[in-house]
Amino acid sequence: MDIEDLALFGGEPVRKTPISLSKPFITQEEIDNVIEVLRSNWIVQGPRVEEFENNFAEYVGTEYAIAVSSGSAALHLALLSIGVKPNTEVLIPDITCISVPNAVSYVGAFPRFVDVNMNTYNISLEALERNISNKTSAVIPIHLYGHPASLDEILDLSNKYGFFVIEDCAQAHGAEYKGKKVGSFGDIGIFSTYATKNMTTGEGGILVTNRREIAKKVRFLRDQDKSSNIPILAYNYKITDIEAAIGLAQLNKLDKLNAQRISNAMLLSSHLKDIDGVKIPFISNYVKHVFHRYTLFFEPQRFKGSRDELASALEAEGIKNGILYTPPAHRYPYYHKKYNFNNKQFENADLISKSILSIPVHPNLEKQDLIDIVNATKKVTMQYCK
Repeated sequence: MDIEDLALFGGEPVRKTPISLSKPFITQEEIDNVIEVLRSNWIVQGPRVEEFENNFAEYVGTEYAIAVSSGSAALHLALLSIGVKPNTEVLIPDITCISVPNAVSYVGAFPRFVDVNMNTYNISLEALERNISNKTSAVIPIHLYGHPASLDEILDLSNKYGFFVIEDCAQAHGAEYKGKKVGSFGDIGIFSTYATKNMTTGEGGILVTNRREIAKKVRFLRDQDKSSNIPILAYNYKITDIEAAIGLAQLNKLDKLNAQRISNAMLLSSHLKDIDGVKIPFISNYVKHVFHRYTLFFEPQRFKGSRDELASALEAEGIKNGILYTPPAHRYPYYHKKYNFNNKQFENADLISKSILSIPVHPNLEKQDLIDIVNATKKVTMQYCK
């Protein structure tokens, strides 16, 4: 096979109808739930939101769950509820969504980025401990792509140095660490229910905690109308019963959808694990990885083209893909200009951000879709491999 056989250069694509990178799994249950809410004439925050919160708390294994308008809102309220003060530091992994350092900045704190682990892409424990100081108020471990962070060690550091732990579970609904759901370990866990997540409400987020005082404060902060007699600055971060109705249906099938994601990932890995220069997703022995994303690492020295060229070639074959968190957070223009970070502190994150590519793994995929994804990936890597 010559490089001209690639669709990018005029050859026949593996797939003429493109396969989407992500797609929400919506069934008649979600539709019926929404119709029922619309017919009830109670479409703002009400009984369905309360039911959704109770069911989600029970699922995760926490005492409380508070539904809000987005994962970003959940993170903002989490930081406010534990009293993170201006000019303190919040440690976060350098491979992250921009919403995480932004939320830290909203409360006037300093987002201190920390390098990541080369296997899981989660926060590096060694780099984390090096960055702890007397200004550290909280750490936000992100369970990236659905693989839980090393919670035991992070909680040990929390107890040793006295900072809060906010688990970012935006991509990890139903993921488990040593048999227990993520979100239930730290002081607070936050989830996003955006359209691409493992479960969705369209837009939305959820904050979970076992601490009554945190839950109580978050409920006031979420609803500025109910805080009018309390001396705090509150927000309008509520969701509606329409969104909660979708969330209730999604929660009912979350384990099934995650099982399909895991099955799809295992099939992909079984066929892609032997490609020279390509690293399939790593899974620690003690976790349940729920594969919000299936992310490949392309060893730069083994390929003639860049990761971006590989992505373009794969898309031309009909396989939509994603380049996420490029650049890493310390290179985001706003933060890089403001803080002038030392790039040598983030060697893993810099390498990873240039070398990873996500391919479809969502539960809507049929077996033929998975076969086409495998064949297209092999076709492209064969042509670009040195």
